[in-house]
Amino acid sequence: VYASVVALHITKPYDIHRRILAVQTFKNRPEANALSVANKRVSNILSKYEENISSPTINSSLFENDIEKTLATQIADMHDSIRLLSEHGDYPEILTKLAGLREPVDQYFDKILVMAEDKSLRENRLLMLKQLRGLFLHVADIALLQ
Repeated sequence: VYASVVALHITKPYDIHRRILAVQTFKNRPEANALSVANKRVSNILSKYEENISSPTINSSLFENDIEKTLATQIADMHDSIRLLSEHGDYPEILTKLAGLREPVDQYFDKILVMAEDKSLRENRLLMLKQLRGLFLHVADIALLQ
């Protein structure tokens, strides 16, 4: 838990403490393990991709099925609220919201080949994973809970 928080290089002790408490509570949720595993997988995929992703935004016209659309919509819908919650230090609420992504994330990894042959598809999918990871990094690097 501690490692997942200090990985963000936060310098305010009280903020570190609040994040640790939030992650500790999150860790006891039934969704925590699956989301931690997914975050570790996302982190590994993103770290191995050496090219720059050419597009700054997700292109919904490249979605091949509803699973991609669902996850992208949920990520987009959560972005502003999570940023606002982060500004107010409401880390437990952020992790509660993110716990709701377990099913779409599980379906995404079950049905979608992230590293598709087609570069446009691959980069669009990587960009979606990068945005997903960014949501979690508002609190901690939960991939380190594994």
